[in-house]
Amino acid sequence: MSALAGDAAARKPAFEGLTIRGVAKSFGPVRVLESIDLDIRPGECIAVLGENGAGKSTLSSIIAGVVQPSAGEMTWNGEPYAPRSPAEALSRGIGLIHQEMRLLPELSIAENVFVGRLLTKGGRIDRAEMNRRAETQMKRLGLNVPATAKVGTLKVAAQQQVEIAKALTLQASLLIFDEPTAALGGKETDRLFEQIRRLKAEGVASVYISHRLEEIARIADRIAVLRDGNLIAVHDKATVPVRQLAEEMVGRSVERLFPDLPSPQPRDVLNVSDLTSAAGAFRDISFSVRAGEIFGIAGIVGAGRTELVRAIAGVDALSSGEVRLEGRPLKLRQPQDAMRAGIVLVPEDRKAQGLLLKQTIENNIAVGNFDLIAGGSWIGPKAKRTFAEKAIASMGVKGRPEQLAGRQSAEGGDRQTAGARAQALHHGRADARRRRRRQGTDLRGHRGSGAVRHGRDRRLLGSRRGDRPVASRHGALARTKPRHPRSRGGDARRHHGTRDDLSAAAACRKGNPMKLFDLSGSVALVTGAGSGIGQRIAVGLGEAGADVALLDRRSDDGLAKTAASIAALGRRSISLAADVTSAGALADAVARTERELGPLRFAVNAAGIANADPAEAMEESQFQTMMDVNLKGVFLSAQAEARAMLAHGRGSIVNIASMSGVIVNRGLSQCHYNASKAGVIHMSKSMAMEWVGRGIRVNTISPGYTATPMNTRPEMVHQTKLFEEQTPMGRMASVDEMVGPAVFLLSGAASFVTGVDLLVDGGFCCW
Repeated sequence: MSALAGDAAARKPAFEGLTIRGVAKSFGPVRVLESIDLDIRPGECIAVLGENGAGKSTLSSIIAGVVQPSAGEMTWNGEPYAPRSPAEALSRGIGLIHQEMRLLPELSIAENVFVGRLLTKGGRIDRAEMNRRAETQMKRLGLNVPATAKVGTLKVAAQQQVEIAKALTLQASLLIFDEPTAALGGKETDRLFEQIRRLKAEGVASVYISHRLEEIARIADRIAVLRDGNLIAVHDKATVPVRQLAEEMVGRSVERLFPDLPSPQPRDVLNVSDLTSAAGAFRDISFSVRAGEIFGIAGIVGAGRTELVRAIAGVDALSSGEVRLEGRPLKLRQPQDAMRAGIVLVPEDRKAQGLLLKQTIENNIAVGNFDLIAGGSWIGPKAKRTFAEKAIASMGVKGRPEQLAGRQSAEGGDRQTAGARAQALHHGRADARRRRRRQGTDLRGHRGSGAVRHGRDRRLLGSRRGDRPVASRHGALARTKPRHPRSRGGDARRHHGTRDDLSAAAACRKGNPMKLFDLSGSVALVTGAGSGIGQRIAVGLGEAGADVALLDRRSDDGLAKTAASIAALGRRSISLAADVTSAGALADAVARTERELGPLRFAVNAAGIANADPAEAMEESQFQTMMDVNLKGVFLSAQAEARAMLAHGRGSIVNIASMSGVIVNRGLSQCHYNASKAGVIHMSKSMAMEWVGRGIRVNTISPGYTATPMNTRPEMVHQTKLFEEQTPMGRMASVDEMVGPAVFLLSGAASFVTGVDLLVDGGFCCW
């Protein structure tokens, strides 16, 4: 051997790829990974299997630098590898496609695909090239949507494809796919597999995490099985019987997982007749569901399954048709109508719509069940804890009552918590529950679900476990056919989310004495209602049953859009063009509100302006304008509103004082903006003290880093990516997440609250 060849051999790493040795992870006292040893070779696809809580997502997060291990070490191509952040992992050629999507809804597909690494040409963002590359990648995955479309307008399955496309453009040497097909249909899955095979041919390694055991043999070269944080088996071939894999995952025989269940009763509980969506998502749907039966709906992506159950739960509007529950026709104008009747929806996106991630598990279970917990007019901590413990035990939730719901999300505990809340809400009535494949199927959960559902039969459509398959195709009913009554399977349980049932999150079915979030028959006024937070809160007040006066600087398309949304809810509104710095204009606006809608009861002041000139270059007139609109404008608005409310002896005002500049916008100079908003907070507390004995409550909401049009501008993309990492949930709060706190503070649920400044931080809906 020549000296040159000897040197090359000496430099060659002992193992090309990723080695994992003794990796363990604990979250406080909870051990989620136990001394994992695993090798991942270039050009191979290794499947990592396990039920919820097995440690799959934790292991992938360690590899991708999202979390750091408590023990153990890794090497990458023979070199020590211990990434402290996803960016560091990516710089070494390792990327992760998250199970929970991390997209910016107000940005386009192309901007999301290239976020943090925007393409430039001549010192400018090359949008044409970004759009071209993004569309090419999306077409490979089977999504024919313009790259300029906003991600927030896409359905969950399409958003998942954008997440995959983003990862496939990273030029990585190792890609981790965490449940990539959970939201996809068969054709979309086939397209993804084509791309993974192409990457394998190029020498790219893949870690593939999935609950769909039947698809593993199609794409994987080897299989690793985890159970309770331990590596149970590594199979050198992917052609392992599904039955064997299932038993390795749960540690018991398949027969014990799926016990036989009684047949459903002959009487119908739910009858759906000729339902047609107002948005055109489905048409002429009819079926019935018997007592003790689980009825499934199948169809390809975009067939209208989600829209159908949302309509039955009162979330989406119907143009025609009828829903009967136990023979009684229902008027489903909003989610609380369905909940009061006994229909519970588990939304497909449990994090955005189904849980309060910064609240404890017991608080999540309690929300919507206050009438069941309260012995009288108060909810005691002992009663709440006892109620939550029973629900946790019955659903097998992985977590303790005092644990934050968001801390269990990595291993599937969040869907169990949402299920426990929905189960507690259920009282022998119909459930419109959504078992979305993106969440995966926990085999051990199947068995627990059967026990909790008291032997209910399952009709899981398109599955041999089903009793009566019903498929949806292009929004129409394809077929319905009786099958054998005995069945096995499971359904994830989640509850109405915080976005679509603002007043229903704590309210209640018929007979609940509290009805905490019901604003029916009340009149509200919202300033700044033509865009952003003010616009969404105005619509939220309409969803909660209020008639709304909409005020902005000018009567434009923004106000018209807000008014149209409120009209679609069956509520009244008027549009007011007024300058919030003019006391006379505001007095006239309040007078017109009371003349046309009725006595003013609630007000939200969200009008404001922002700019970012440096302090040393700021003109005095610019500073004064900011103070006039943001501080004086709120004072004059609250003054005019309070005068009317004082005449009636009661009322509630919420002032919006965004503190995003104070919290995270360190890259901008906003001294005058921050000063005006800080002034609003202190001024509101003083107002609260002055009016507390006269029936008027005044509170403040301070949005943290929020996805407003200002924060989602293309030039803010890099800053957005940096600052999102500092927020509790690693993302901006959506404008929708301001609605729940606003309705709460206005409603009777907060009748004892005044002078409070409520921070709604990034990615966290605070109640």
